[in-house]
Amino acid sequence: MLNKLMVLMSALSFTAAAQAAMNTYTYRARIPQSALSCADEAAALSLRFTQATRLHVAQAECMGAVNMPADGQVYALDVLVLTYHSDRPVAPSVTSFEDDIGAALYASYAACLTDLSVQAKGYQDNTGLIPVAAYCMPAEGVVGSGYELKLESFGTPRARLHSLRPFSFATDATSLSSVRELLKQHGAIIVRENQGVFFYYSASNLGLSTISLGLFSNAAQCSVQAAEAEKISQSLMATVMMTKCVQDTDAGLFSLDILSNGYKQLSSDQGLLSPRYYTFEECLQDKDRALAEAAHGRNVRGGICNRDMTSNFFVLNIFSVY
Repeated sequence: MLNKLMVLMSALSFTAAAQAAMNTYTYRARIPQSALSCADEAAALSLRFTQATRLHVAQAECMGAVNMPADGQVYALDVLVLTYHSDRPVAPSVTSFEDDIGAALYASYAACLTDLSVQAKGYQDNTGLIPVAAYCMPAEGVVGSGYELKLESFGTPRARLHSLRPFSFATDATSLSSVRELLKQHGAIIVRENQGVFFYYSASNLGLSTISLGLFSNAAQCSVQAAEAEKISQSLMATVMMTKCVQDTDAGLFSLDILSNGYKQLSSDQGLLSPRYYTFEECLQDKDRALAEAAHGRNVRGGICNRDMTSNFFVLNIFSVY
């Protein structure tokens, strides 16, 4: 009996010591107002937080509402604060649906809100993590105005969200369809497309990136050099490779693009080592000689003739790998 009492006292002492070692921290979130009351939103947030972190929430509070002007009207957000016990604070990982070149993904706050539940479910299905907080906010540092969708979670995801702009400019449906199939072949789960940008989940980084080999004022100057672009891209040691001439209809320019997962680094001399040519044809005619000259001491893989945008001359951009 005495031994049992000593064991019980020891267990109680350990529990008390463990609780004493715990510190108190807070987690704050702003949630778009819904049909739920603010108090019910706090309780729901507490449940998601506990499920995601396995931590005990001591208190879930509604701190009131804050108004955010958007789309010519005012939207309300519930401000929620959780108080929890832990030996150290936990910080959420924030996943953002935002464009990779500074253009806002959602043109309006309402459009972002409409997509919120869809993307939150897709996030949980593909990552295995609970989106504890899901919200929209004005995009920072973007071209023009717009909104970003953000999801906060805790833990290590089994897949991550990636974005890919496969070409310098938005292009035709056939080319985008080819990229779509390419991503699917490599196990990517596409969850959104926006103006030529793909958002997808993948367990591994596919390592896809786009390189523009040059800008041209007409399609012929771009397409006639597609074979040279293929040769250059093969030097990147890629398992995925696509070349395309894409048009910027606003500026009237064409870009010769390589979409690749190559691990080799491609560098360009930006035409600095090239003579200045009066015509595009003169540049093409001199290309082989200029490349042979530049190959001394360099791993030259090819060259692309295009106009120097700062002058009326044409130059040969010489590409090397390292």
